[in-house]
Amino acid sequence: MEDNEIVYIDFEKQTGQVFNEDIGWLSMPKAGKIKVSVKGYKEKKKQLDTIHKKERDEVYRAYTRNWDNVDTVEKDSEEFVKNSEARYNSGKISAETHQANLNARGDGIKQRNAEKKKLTDKFKDDSKKLTETQAQQLTDLKKDYTKIRWVWQLIGSDRPVLKSTSFNEALDTGSPELELNFGDFLEGGGAAYIEPFLEGKTPVGRYPHGIIVNAIGQKSNIITADWRDASDEKITDVLKFGSTVYLNIYTEALYGHNIKIILKDKDKLIRVLSLGLTNADDKLFAAEYLNNNVEVEDREETDIQKKENQFIRAVSVHSTTKHPENAKYGRLIDQKDEDIYDKNITTIPNVQKCKFAVFIDPMWEILAGSELEIYPEIEHPKIPEKIKILSESILKIGNEGRLLKVEEINSNKIVSISHVETDMIFFHPCKYT
Repeated sequence: MEDNEIVYIDFEKQTGQVFNEDIGWLSMPKAGKIKVSVKGYKEKKKQLDTIHKKERDEVYRAYTRNWDNVDTVEKDSEEFVKNSEARYNSGKISAETHQANLNARGDGIKQRNAEKKKLTDKFKDDSKKLTETQAQQLTDLKKDYTKIRWVWQLIGSDRPVLKSTSFNEALDTGSPELELNFGDFLEGGGAAYIEPFLEGKTPVGRYPHGIIVNAIGQKSNIITADWRDASDEKITDVLKFGSTVYLNIYTEALYGHNIKIILKDKDKLIRVLSLGLTNADDKLFAAEYLNNNVEVEDREETDIQKKENQFIRAVSVHSTTKHPENAKYGRLIDQKDEDIYDKNITTIPNVQKCKFAVFIDPMWEILAGSELEIYPEIEHPKIPEKIKILSESILKIGNEGRLLKVEEINSNKIVSISHVETDMIFFHPCKYT
């Protein structure tokens, strides 16, 4: 393969998959295997396969032709003995002559069995030699692609920004065809980019050189949620106001989507509490029950579900080794290995989840009381009933708790909208949506 040769991708589209050629986007209905190859290699391999099939067919035809010739002699011999039996029974030939004919047939059977064994042995030997020759030809063909590297990486809300070192080190150099696994922890719509290119060159970053791939998933859901510290350890004790924690919402088939979240206090006997938005600053606040003329026991859940109380966060994949057993996870190369091409590859679990910091504002104590049991409620049009209330995923807050500061956060003004694009039209070369 010449250094100036243009490299294109080839792939096998499976049942149910949709490919948009204008954008170069392969959309799969669910996670699974993807077979990709260098187009030039695939075409040459196909030519070799055609030649190899003809060669194998010719070896088999020669074998069956010679076998049929022996069978023809066998049938003639069988017919001859039947005639000899009839002639003997009718008195036309003597017993001695008939016995001689039987003896001749017996000798012929032994000879023909020996001939068939030779034919079978020759067929096996010829087939073995042909297989070895053909395998060597494929090996020689692969040698022309020893400089092939592969980009295989998740992408955000634009085509990948690539450089000569953008190859995935976990994929061996010189592999003109691969079977890759698109794991179910990446289901939802977020995509990855695949492209073969020559080592030392810069990937082009678009079809027909490479393709964008995503998997929608059969169903979307909110699996569970928990509250963790900066070390990803679950928080099970009571925390003080002024603490900062991480809320982790584990999802299924929502990678790349934004979910709407509202935080609530479980202790409705004291006061119905909603923690949500006041304005575009994305500031979490404590909102009292608005209609104070209604008795507590008559207050309905829907009364406090005000849209201004919702805030938006992104579902992505996060590197961690600590997560619930039922979380959707798979292995990706550790980010620490990026741009360190030393063949010392580390892969770690990546979990599909929405993760963000929550500052337990001391102002909440004034508005909502000195003891809180905070839990999340999530909305998204793709999940069952479009809403999931995780009332068992509680963070307890009280003055007797411990103070937890995971980082320098003293407000809830962090906006986290997904940078993973799920709409393929966004990647159209004309850049219209």
